[in-house]
Amino acid sequence: EPLLQQLKTWFDWQHEGNYLWRAVVTDVTADVMASQNERIQPLLLGPIPQQETAAYLLQRLQGVGFNGDSPFDNKALIRFHRQSSGVPAALNHLAHKFLLGQGKPVQLPFSFKFPAVSLRWNKWFGLVPLGVLFALVLF
Repeated sequence: EPLLQQLKTWFDWQHEGNYLWRAVVTDVTADVMASQNERIQPLLLGPIPQQETAAYLLQRLQGVGFNGDSPFDNKALIRFHRQSSGVPAALNHLAHKFLLGQGKPVQLPFSFKFPAVSLRWNKWFGLVPLGVLFALVLF
């Protein structure tokens, strides 16, 4: 609610009878904002096709100053599109999580895991082969 009030205040700014701000709002709250201000027109973006997902995300990155190749590989882009059904807000959310390192694909756990053992070199490790040889001789 405070954000909506702040946006309404910004949209009411005028200079010499002309409004200073124009915006296209694509958000789930756009309808609420449009009911409060007649200069706001809500816009609902349709799903983005899978072949345009990479270009859309790269355009979003470049819009915030990113220069370079896309940080998303083909596998990640396919997963993003499948999980979001092409909805731009969901695509943005998944890409943001991925860039923060939280969006790694979930791997199914193996039925058997080896315990993590950390061994440091010790001067007595040289006696291990002798111990095994001694045990084989006794056996």
